[in-house]
Amino acid sequence: MPSADPKPGELWQTAGGHPYGVCLGGEIWNVLTEAHGELGLSQVKELEPMAVSLIQPRENSFAGHFDALALIAGLDTTWAREVSKYQQEGFARISRR
Repeated sequence: MPSADPKPGELWQTAGGHPYGVCLGGEIWNVLTEAHGELGLSQVKELEPMAVSLIQPRENSFAGHFDALALIAGLDTTWAREVSKYQQEGFARISRR
């Protein structure tokens, strides 16, 4: 049981299928996900908060949550880099037409 209740915007180590999550309030958490080679955030319920993380989002926003979760997962990326990568891939597809 955690020593304090998670507050919205806080990154916690969790149990229940995802090692870390950012509390959104209530029982809803943002977690880092990967689908079809693309990283993103998904909202999940029923994670058990174990311990507040030393790494915290720089701001309580989608990008702040993504960046903190990617950092704690050991990934060398940020939301800004991911968006830029997706844009470059899209422009490359358009220019090949």
